[in-house]
Amino acid sequence: MLRGSNYSKSPGETRFELVITGSVLLTAAVLFVTTYSYMPGFMLFFPGLILLGGAIYQSIQPGWKAGWLTYLVAVLLVATGLASIVNRLLGEVIHLQWYIVAVVEMGILLILKALYDPNPND
Repeated sequence: MLRGSNYSKSPGETRFELVITGSVLLTAAVLFVTTYSYMPGFMLFFPGLILLGGAIYQSIQPGWKAGWLTYLVAVLLVATGLASIVNRLLGEVIHLQWYIVAVVEMGILLILKALYDPNPND
């Protein structure tokens, strides 16, 4: 999406991105309608997991690339959603900060990229 003009996506990669984006939006809408009143973190957490999983899958496919913006949005969605869920369930016992979750996620992502990405320089 935000890449230079020298990179063209295959039709399969474009379809995959459209399916993931549609799944994220539909999941967020359904969770907003069904769970927002008692657990608002679900609306961020599950769509973030879908987006993060899609970005990881896209990165490990030969010839496909997931952009840094996709990873950034996915990490922020998962981190804020998970922190909200934990804070809502545990109340005042513990207060989990979203940026701690984001740092852990980024560490896991870097390890996965080093182990499974066929071209980690991209």
